[in-house]
Amino acid sequence: MSSAVDQNNSHVAESLDLGFTTLKSRHVKGSMPAGREEWSHDFERISASYAHQADDEAGLIMTGAIAPDEKSSVSAGVARLANEVDAFQHRKLTTVVHQHGGKICMQILHPDFSGDTSEKQIFDFVNCAALARHAGYDGVEIVGGDECWGHEEIMAQMLEIIRRVRIAVGARFIVSYRLPLQELVEGDRPWADIVSLAKAVERVGVTFINAGGRWCEPPVSTCVDMLANLTKELDIPVVDS
Repeated sequence: MSSAVDQNNSHVAESLDLGFTTLKSRHVKGSMPAGREEWSHDFERISASYAHQADDEAGLIMTGAIAPDEKSSVSAGVARLANEVDAFQHRKLTTVVHQHGGKICMQILHPDFSGDTSEKQIFDFVNCAALARHAGYDGVEIVGGDECWGHEEIMAQMLEIIRRVRIAVGARFIVSYRLPLQELVEGDRPWADIVSLAKAVERVGVTFINAGGRWCEPPVSTCVDMLANLTKELDIPVVDS
C-alpha cells in the first residue's frame, strides 16, 4: 500500500518497507543547499557531516545536487560522479553513513537538462546512477521540475532516463523522482496533469516520488492535503522531505 511520508505525521517514527529494503523511519532528510557538495571535493569533511545526520532518526538521507558528467554542474566546485575515480571518493561518504546505521541516496541534477535532449545526456544520467550503486549509495534521486510540464519531448526524455536507470541499477535499488511541492500547490497545474505525471514516472520504475520543498510558502495543511491526495492515486509512497 502506498503511504505518504510526512514530517508532521504521527507515524513518522515508524519504519517504511519498500519491498527490497526497509527504512528505519519515515523521516527523510531532504537535499538542502547547505554547501556540503561545494567543499572542493573534501569528502572526509562531507562524510563527517552526513555521519552526524545518520546518527539521528532519519530513515534516509538525500545528498545535495551531484553533477553527472565532467562538464556540467550547478555551480563551481560542486561534486560530480562521472567515473571510477569519482566513485572512489563517494565511497568514503557512503561507508561512513552505513557505519552509523544510515541509508543514503544521491541526487543527480543536470543543470542543462531542459536545453539538451541528446542521447549523451541520457547516458550521463544512467552512467551516474550505475556509478552511484557501485559507490555504495542505497539509491539515487532524479530531479524533475518545470521543464517537464507542457513539453512532451522533454517529458519523454525524462521518462526514458528513469526507465534506463532502473534497468542499469536493477530492482533492489532506490530510484526517487523529485517533483517539487510548490508545483503541486501554486494552482497553475491541473490536478489531472499532476496525477498523470506521477503515474507516468511510477510506471517506468521509481521507488517513490519526493514531493518535498517547503520554500513555496503554502499553508502546511495544504501541503499535507495535496500529498495525501496524490498518495491515494499511486501504488508507491510519496515522500515529503
